[in-house]
Amino acid sequence: GFHQVVFFGLRELMPLMSESLLDWPLLSKQYFLLINSMVSNYTPRVAGLDHAFFAQLLDSVLFGIKVARHHAPPHKHGIH
Repeated sequence: GFHQVVFFGLRELMPLMSESLLDWPLLSKQYFLLINSMVSNYTPRVAGLDHAFFAQLLDSVLFGIKVARHHAPPHKHGIH
């Protein structure tokens, strides 16, 4: 089905997504929106991924969190 094509594409795309590429805000946003969509819409399929692909997906998400924190505006005092 469609999800198989998207997971195949994601499997091919993830190794290419370097930190320098993810510095491009539009590319970074679209990449992580795709991952979010796949995880949200195909959660059982994500849970059943082979270990290597699941680990790669998790590493990508953790990298995205690191990048987002790096680019996030500083917190103002009193706002949590």
